[in-house]
Amino acid sequence: MSSDWHFEADNTVCSFRAVGVLIDKDMVLVQSDNGEYALPGGHVKIGETAEETLVREFLEETGLKIRCKRMIWCDESFFK
Repeated sequence: MSSDWHFEADNTVCSFRAVGVLIDKDMVLVQSDNGEYALPGGHVKIGETAEETLVREFLEETGLKIRCKRMIWCDESFFK
């Protein structure tokens, strides 16, 4: 399996992740871990599209087989 899109250089971290918003009957699916909530998703592998990542991550994390309808937003985040 390929490595994650996650790079560190010059005290800066660049990480490419994809998360999905699954809405069913006016409810949004979130995951809970130790009282913290997040949308399902994860790191994009090198050579993988964001949509492929979501299909893989949803299956791994929730057991659900999904398809992506459309991209809602993209955000670039760099951390020092």
